[in-house]
Amino acid sequence: MFGDSITRGYSPLLEKSFKTKHAHIASTFVHAGIGGESSRDGVLRMKQYSGMTLVVLSFGMNDSLFSISEQEYEGNIRQMIEYFELVGTRVILLTLNPIDIAGDDRCVRLNRVIKRLAREYCLRLVDIYRAWGNEFSDFRQGLADAVHPNESGNELYTREIMKVIPRKARIVLWQYNGNPAECNYVCPYCSYDPKTQSGHHFQGTIAAWKDAFLKTFRNQYVIFYFGHGEPMIGKNWPEVVEMIGSEKKWEMRVISNLSQDPGHLIKTEAAKTGRLNVNASFHPTIVDREVFYSKLKQYQDAGINIPVVYTMWPPFFERFLDDLQYFSARGALVHLRRFRGWFKNKLYPEAYSEAERRLIAHYTDRATIKYMLANELTDGELTWAGVDFMIIDNQGNVGYCDDFPTSSFKFGNVFAGNVRLLLTPNPFPGKNVSDGTVDGVACLLRLDYEQLEGNHILHFSRLGGVYHEHDNIIYENRGLDFSDPAIRAEFHFPPRNLVDADYIFKCPTRSMKSKMRDIAHLIS
Repeated sequence: MFGDSITRGYSPLLEKSFKTKHAHIASTFVHAGIGGESSRDGVLRMKQYSGMTLVVLSFGMNDSLFSISEQEYEGNIRQMIEYFELVGTRVILLTLNPIDIAGDDRCVRLNRVIKRLAREYCLRLVDIYRAWGNEFSDFRQGLADAVHPNESGNELYTREIMKVIPRKARIVLWQYNGNPAECNYVCPYCSYDPKTQSGHHFQGTIAAWKDAFLKTFRNQYVIFYFGHGEPMIGKNWPEVVEMIGSEKKWEMRVISNLSQDPGHLIKTEAAKTGRLNVNASFHPTIVDREVFYSKLKQYQDAGINIPVVYTMWPPFFERFLDDLQYFSARGALVHLRRFRGWFKNKLYPEAYSEAERRLIAHYTDRATIKYMLANELTDGELTWAGVDFMIIDNQGNVGYCDDFPTSSFKFGNVFAGNVRLLLTPNPFPGKNVSDGTVDGVACLLRLDYEQLEGNHILHFSRLGGVYHEHDNIIYENRGLDFSDPAIRAEFHFPPRNLVDADYIFKCPTRSMKSKMRDIAHLIS
């Protein structure tokens, strides 16, 4: 924690809170806040902290006392950013909190500089000034004196910084081959029209893409996610994989039907350095289970832990438990996905029977039940989408996500060099959207999830109570009684009667919009 007396005030509480919430993350905190220091002092001291993994950087409150101009302040912060990036230290910037000094606009002026530098260097920003306004009806409620935070103010600093520390990556859902894109399977439950899933639509050159990504994301850690069509059959797939492997701070995730021989992929630089994550989508209508597992096992033998993605299409319920046992016995966690669409004149997931819904809930994670199985709308929910999770189409346009693509809204274009991502979470702008991706749901602030790392489906499942433990796969929800009205309300099960509706209305973890939707459904 690198800064002045304000840093010194909140940093002990931040350390305590971080180590309590993230006990699984080994961490050592260095409290480097010194009272009365300016950004000049920060430049003089910065080399003392060259071995840090992360620096939370906050100077500026005292600069006016030393007649430091706005221009010099920007230069000082820039020097610190560039030094820490040079030595491989991740930087988080903080805006200054409001102060109670009439006519003093230092915070407004310097916060503009801080935000501009955060955009220029593609750094994570904790906007304390904005959060302060949201937290306190009178900004003085968070101050101990004219400048320094009181206990409530320090708690706000801690909460806001805690949200950002675990989110080191920019996650890019890259439609490198277009969308729709070539797919070699025709599945009756696919959310895309199979007639459109054809063609190779990569545009430009791989060298141009690499240059554009480096200029856009600079020195930041980037995770590229591939999931449209069958990514591994794209004509440009080998050079895409090679491009990602060539940058040590780049990682890849792919969801695949495993129809392709994994022999080449598991020998790539990304795989050898632990930066390849694969999710295996099992399609029983097309591929034999043993054939499918023979491909999956090659990844397992190469040390790559792969979950099986299993869509709960109504005809699959008869075989599901047998498939679950088969894959579990071979060390593969099964991640369930709702079926969205029409089957026998019924619209799913709403049409799942009570027994089907309970079966899914017993073998899946908490967030999947609450948001995906319940078809919960995410309209207006505060989200990290647009901040550190985005979609980039095959022309370089940057958008929110698959459910609110670049055709609806653009943050800019990586080739034009005009990408302007959000600095802090904002309400999701889509209408009537129920996000069906683990990344999209994990981005919702309401869940208070860590940013998904490594294999994102395994991480998401673990956060929701489904995980490997020794040689077993644990399903924490398996013992829950989903006939209990209180549990049903918590897990967004549809109400059966007025008793259920009453529990929904009283449920403290659900939004009023979510409650009213379910109650209205019962009434109708």
